[in-house]
Amino acid sequence: MSNAPSIFVIAPDAASDHALTRVLDRLGPVTLAGLGGAALAAMARGRGDLTLASGRRAVPKSLQRRCVQLAGKSRYAAALEASCDPWSLEAARILRERGVPVLLYRVTLAPLTVPFEALREAVDRVASPLPDEVATLRAAGIDAHPIAHPSGEVTRLDRTTARTSLGLTPLAETIAILPGSRAEQARAVTPLFLEAYERLRQDRGAVDARVLLAPSLPQTTVRWVERCAATRGVQTFQVDPALGAVSLLSAFDAALVPPGTASLEAVLAGVAPLIVHLEPLLQAIPDAVARLRGTETPVRRDMLDARASVRVSRIGGPRVAEALGSLLDEREEYLSQLQPLRDRLLDGARPADRVAGMLQPWLARAVA
Repeated sequence: MSNAPSIFVIAPDAASDHALTRVLDRLGPVTLAGLGGAALAAMARGRGDLTLASGRRAVPKSLQRRCVQLAGKSRYAAALEASCDPWSLEAARILRERGVPVLLYRVTLAPLTVPFEALREAVDRVASPLPDEVATLRAAGIDAHPIAHPSGEVTRLDRTTARTSLGLTPLAETIAILPGSRAEQARAVTPLFLEAYERLRQDRGAVDARVLLAPSLPQTTVRWVERCAATRGVQTFQVDPALGAVSLLSAFDAALVPPGTASLEAVLAGVAPLIVHLEPLLQAIPDAVARLRGTETPVRRDMLDARASVRVSRIGGPRVAEALGSLLDEREEYLSQLQPLRDRLLDGARPADRVAGMLQPWLARAVA
């Protein structure tokens, strides 16, 4: 192991932790430094200088500072980061100044809100499953490469097995309620989603639902969502961080989701997502993001906006329920329209293979 290349990693949440682990599994013996979760820690086995992130809350400032300090501490063969937060980009910039190539792996698909110039200074390459994002980044002079969606690497349960594991009845229409992976987002949409589901159930009768809780949600938020769901008689289910929601989504006919990764996971599982945008922030965010990045064409965070989405205030439960009912009625047609997108998300080599292939030349140069 003394000759194993050293790789600097940043994986601040459970999904990134497992996605980066799948990449590094393909590279042979390596030593790790930086920030990761339980999966990367198990791979490191105490070698290197890996700081453990909880994956259930924002990375504390003390860990952010330590990670930035580690970036300038040693000579690494390469860096693999799954975060574009300011502190992680600062670490990336330090690494590049020291001659370390940096690859940004877009796993969780949080919006890119940094200026293009700052991104060009911090990373050598970006791997993203969003074609629109790849095209926009390339137009800004950033070396961006398309990959399949990381959720496509996860084994998905068949419909019967998934329904059994969630305690769902075999014949009822079923709704997945996905509050998202961020605490403020979950607290904003959960009451709205639960109200819409209850209205739909009153209208249609044989409808069941489960709330799928992202592994990165803080425990205080998890307990709050669980209490909200209990008042509506809806069960909750904690998603396995190694598998993600996509492993269970085959149990459902439709999903209530905020904009982001969850909508793409639903498509991968063959489930019709209804994307719910909360106003009034909706209009302000794209303009602000465009100004920050110095472009009038912000990267679209969601490829499904034109397919099935609804824009509502926090008291828009009736409108969401109506849209969800229409989506269920037209489910088969909608899914057939989404099939090309699903094929594109699953197209080509597994993303872990592609990302590992991007790292291998850098590692070879470092050990030559």
